[in-house]
Order: sequence, then structure tokens, then C-alpha cells
Amino acid sequence: MITYKLDSSKQYDEMIKHTLRSYNQQFTGAVAFEARYIYALKNDTVIGALMIRYFWDWATVGDVYYADLDVLKAMIQNAWQHFEKKAVGLMFFTPVKTRFNDFLKAGFKHIATIDDIGSSTYYHAQFDAKKQDTTASYPMVVNDEPIDRYQKVLDAHTQKFVQLHQIHGKSEDIQIVALQNDQFVGGVQGEVYTDTLYISRIAVLEANRHQAIGKTLMLKAIEEAKRRGLVVVECGTNDFQAKAFYEKLGFNAVLTRQNHPRGYNSHTMIKRL
Repeated sequence: MITYKLDSSKQYDEMIKHTLRSYNQQFTGAVAFEARYIYALKNDTVIGALMIRYFWDWATVGDVYYADLDVLKAMIQNAWQHFEKKAVGLMFFTPVKTRFNDFLKAGFKHIATIDDIGSSTYYHAQFDAKKQDTTASYPMVVNDEPIDRYQKVLDAHTQKFVQLHQIHGKSEDIQIVALQNDQFVGGVQGEVYTDTLYISRIAVLEANRHQAIGKTLMLKAIEEAKRRGLVVVECGTNDFQAKAFYEKLGFNAVLTRQNHPRGYNSHTMIKRL
């Protein structure tokens, strides 16, 4: 008999992660992960900082600060020079239109605008090296770990940016597991952002697939979202994962990225409650 319960203590957190990674690696092989921190300086003062993560053949820009557009362009150029031989491309997304426009000026191109995720609109962009036109250069410190004295500047500017634009971070985690005779057979993890539940992981042990465990886990996650008064459930999936599965549960694809990772498409899926 399969039982389901909220795993508030995160007892099965690593089991969910390991199960999903094992499944994914059947298609992707060992996945490289890399972080890169870029700090632009002027007279040893930080005038720009950028954090970028490489995963599934793409490099994604995260926290960023820049004194002006030339600084942003120079940091993006530095990032691209590092990743261009290994990555399909650079990507960036934000709920702030003015920042999105700056990235377009820095050589990115508009990919999609998603305005159906709760109360937020997200602007997605992809770097186009042909549009890079910066001639400015700055002394830069580049590292694969944050450098404390420079990172403090990025963190402070990021906090101000988040407060100014009222960007709400994660407020809660939801984890539900499926157990058979008190043994883990599957689980789903979700993160609550304002009025949206983002499903970050769902996995079922290979020996227990095709028993509607994944469907039941998702339905229970949706129930939890409704109970909390949320309005949207969002998830990401891939060609080798479960796009049709989510569609049967009422999700719609609002963004598709090609070669993410190489040879496969990834899909952003949402369901309005």
C-alpha cells in the first residue's frame, strides 16, 4: 500500500534529488556545473559584478550590478568569451522591464514574455554575439568562487534592487513523499513564491513507475497550493521527462527552449488554479 505525507523535516530530500538525477543522466550523461563571478573595477572600486551559472549546456546570468551600460556590456563579453566554446548560449530572465531592456542593449535578444505566472511578468532573453558592440574595457577580477570584499557590493546592490522593485523571493518549501511499507518510492518538491508554487523536482523510483504515484504526488501538491490560496503552479520539464504527463494534468507550455541540454528541448509549464 502506498501512503503519502508532507515531509516537513526534509527527511527524504536527498532521495528525491538522487532519484531524479539518476533518471536524467540516462539521457544527458554526467552533467557539468560551473559558477563564475565577474567583478569590474575602477581604481579598485567595484563598478560592476555578475554571477553566472553553467548547467545543461547553458550559462544563466543571476545576480548582477552595473554602474552603467558599458560596464554591463564588458562583463557580458567577458562571460561569453569564457563560455562560448562549451555553452549553447547565455540566457537571462527578469520580472523588471527596465533591466530586461538593458540586457537587450548589451547584446541579448528577446525570446519570450510570460505574463501568466501569478502576478508577475517574466522577460526571457538569449545572448546574440553578433549584437555585441562594446569597445569599453575595465580591469576585471574573475573567479569560480565569490570574493568576499567584492561580493558584498553585489549583495548590497541586489538587495536594494529587490526592495525597489518589490521582488518577492521564496517564502516556503513544500515536500510530499510516497512511501511503501515506510520506504521511499517517490517524492515531489515545490517552492512558494508569492502566489505561485514552483515544482522544482518530482521523482519516482524506477521499480515503482506506472503506478500513478507521480500523478498522485502532483495532485497532492496542487491541493497544497490551493489550500494556501495560490493561483498558479509552475514547473519545468524536458523532452525526455514528462511534458505529456503535465499536459494531462492541465498544464500548458508557455516557453520552449531548444538544445537545453543539447539535443533536447525544455518546457516551462503552468497551470492556473
